[in-house]
Amino acid sequence: MTDTRQGALAAYGTPRRVFGGAFCVLLAFLSGLPVLRASAQDATEINVARNVKISMRSGGPLLARIFRPVGTTLRPAVFSLENDSTAAREDNARALAAAGYAVVIAAPRAGDDKHVGRDGADAIEWINDQSWSDRRIVMTGTGEGANAAWNAAREHPPHLAAILSNAPARPLGWTDTDVRRVVIPVLSIAGSASDAQGFAIDSHTLYVHGQREGATPNAFLVIGTLKQPELDLLERSCFGWAVGRGPLPPLLRKRVNYLVVNDGIWLGADSLEATGAKPTSFPLHTNAGPRAAPGGFLGEAPRDEEPADTIAHEKAYETLLGSAVQLAGRPTVTLWLKHEGSKPVREVSLAEKLADGTLVPLGVSSGALHAVDSTAAPGSPDRWDFGSFPWIARRLAAGSKLELTIDGPPTIIYHDIERYSRVILPVVKP
Repeated sequence: MTDTRQGALAAYGTPRRVFGGAFCVLLAFLSGLPVLRASAQDATEINVARNVKISMRSGGPLLARIFRPVGTTLRPAVFSLENDSTAAREDNARALAAAGYAVVIAAPRAGDDKHVGRDGADAIEWINDQSWSDRRIVMTGTGEGANAAWNAAREHPPHLAAILSNAPARPLGWTDTDVRRVVIPVLSIAGSASDAQGFAIDSHTLYVHGQREGATPNAFLVIGTLKQPELDLLERSCFGWAVGRGPLPPLLRKRVNYLVVNDGIWLGADSLEATGAKPTSFPLHTNAGPRAAPGGFLGEAPRDEEPADTIAHEKAYETLLGSAVQLAGRPTVTLWLKHEGSKPVREVSLAEKLADGTLVPLGVSSGALHAVDSTAAPGSPDRWDFGSFPWIARRLAAGSKLELTIDGPPTIIYHDIERYSRVILPVVKP
C-alpha cells in the first residue's frame, strides 16, 4: 500500500470504526445532501472502463464495468454483483461516480448462493487491491443482486464495510452459523407489496434474531414505496454515511422505519416488535345476532344453528369500523374449511371499503394447510392459515368497512366456537 493510501485511511478510520448509531437517512425528509454536493465538486469527469476482468480464486474471471472520477484521488467503492445493463443503472453509476465514488458493476457467474457469495468476496478483495481504492467498500444490489450482497457478507471479506439489500429475490435459507458470520451494518429496503417485501423483512428479522447473545446488530429496515429518484438518493445517502462522509442525519434514528401510506408520514421503532401493534382478532359471523362478538365480520345470510357458509366461487365478509384503526404489520387469516373435492381455496384478500364505496386493496394471501388432529373423522374441516399478506402501515378511517373476500372452488367455511375462523389484524392501540 502506498503512503498516500495510508494517509487516506488515517483520515477516515477503518470500516470497522466508521459505524455508530443508525445507518442511513430516508430521503423523503431531506431537502438536500450537502455531503454529496461537496464531494461532487472535484469529480465532474468520469472514467468508464468496460469488460474489466476480475480474477477469482477458482474458475474464470468476472467481467465488470467500472465508473470512477478521473484523477489520482483514492475513492470509496460501491460494488454490485448482478445482471443489470439498463440505461437507468448506467446513469445512476455515473451519478455516483460524479459524487466521488468508484462504482463496480460485475456480471455474476452461474452457481448456487455459496458460489456467488465466494465470487462476491473475491471481487471485494480485488477492489481493495486497486490503485484507486481507499479500502472503503459497500456492496449493494436489488433482487438477485440483494441475495448476492447477503451471501458475499456471509463469506466475511475483511474489507466489506456494509451492504444495502433492496428487495431480495428469495429467502436466504441460512443457518445460525451463517448469520453469525455477518458482522457489518446492513440496510434492508422493502417495498409495500409482493413477495420481495416479505423476503426483505424476513432477512432483516433473521439477521437481528440470529446474532450472538448480547450483540447489538447494525441492522436497519425501511418499509414503504419510494419513487425511483427518492430511492436513488436514499442509497447515495446510505453510501455516504457508511464510508464516513458526513454526520448522521437526525430524522432516521430507529432500526425500523415505515411509511403510513394514506397519511404520507414515516414512523420508526427500535424493532418490528416495538411498533406497538397487537394482534387483534375479528371473528367471522353471518349476522349480528346475540352470539356474534362485537366487531366481527358480518355477512348478510342468517346465522345457522351450525354456523357454516357455502362458498360457490367468492364470498365477502365485512365489518363496520366505529373508530379509526391504525395498522402496522402483517395481517393473518385462519379459516376452517371443508372442500368439495381436493381443490383448496386459492386465496383470500382484505380491503378497506370507504364510506363513498371506494375499495382500497390491503393485500392478498394464499393459504397453507395447518396440521390438525390425525384422529379427526374423515371429511372433517381442515384449518387453513393465510399468512403471506404484505406488511401494512395504514390508518383505516372511522365509518369505513373492512372487507374479507374468500375466493375458491365450492367450499364450506365453519366459524363456530370450536372451529374459530377469524381475521387477525396488527392494530396499534391509541
